[in-house]
Amino acid sequence: MHVFHIPSWFPNRHEKLSGISSENLIRCISDLYPDVLNSVSLIQESSYRWLLKDSNLLREIWQYLFASKKVVLHKEGKNLNYLYAPKSIVYSNQLGFNEWEHDYNFHKRNLEFCIRNFGKPDIIHAQVAYTGGYCAYRLHQEFNIPYIITERYAPFPHPSFSQNGKLVTNVLTPLE
Repeated sequence: MHVFHIPSWFPNRHEKLSGISSENLIRCISDLYPDVLNSVSLIQESSYRWLLKDSNLLREIWQYLFASKKVVLHKEGKNLNYLYAPKSIVYSNQLGFNEWEHDYNFHKRNLEFCIRNFGKPDIIHAQVAYTGGYCAYRLHQEFNIPYIITERYAPFPHPSFSQNGKLVTNVLTPLE
């Protein structure tokens, strides 16, 4: 069995506790089921929120410009792989950028790397509908890999996920 995990949040240098429950779940699966290969799709990012607050703005931009453009693999034991998409700058939908499409493109690159190096996963496991569930749904459509979503974002649905009392399409479609 090979599981391709897409955590919507994961601990990083800016937010050490962000997504720690996702990290713990994946590590537990890895420890309890040594025959299951776990590939975790992560994005090396500099969030616009941190860029605006960071006193090292120029250093961050420099690192982004000269960062590797390849997926970086970090193996942890025999059955746990972390796939880091190339460093990117994440902008908010509120600033006119498409965060959903941004995340999808980077997880797609990680999945393609995963398939080339470890074979096609048996299932995609998204943790949280935003944005992981959307990415899992799109990858399922393109690569014909079944997917599941573990919803951990409370309260669900978050008010920002609805317009006129209905869930936005990007959150609703993967859940149907």
